[in-house]
Amino acid sequence: MSHSNDARAQQQPLPRFPAPVPPTNAMAILSLVFAFLFWPLGIVFGHIALHQIHRSGEGGHGLATAGLVISYVFLGCIVLVLSIGFAIGMSRAITSGVIY
Repeated sequence: MSHSNDARAQQQPLPRFPAPVPPTNAMAILSLVFAFLFWPLGIVFGHIALHQIHRSGEGGHGLATAGLVISYVFLGCIVLVLSIGFAIGMSRAITSGVIY
């Protein structure tokens, strides 16, 4: 009987441990934070973070990408608002006769 217990003990799989998680890149975290505080730095930190992550294998690719996307969305909104403001200003100038 002890022989069959030994056979069962040998057939049980070894316990699996989770793979170690690489550290998160600090620039990726800063990219996401500065995307909301000062979007130009969010863009700069995001690009630096992606370069470092690609080179070192650190974690944080999603954070850096999110920081870049949010920062570029803010940039796009600013460009859109300025373009609309410029178009309205030019339209008013033309209709008032300031610009011929």
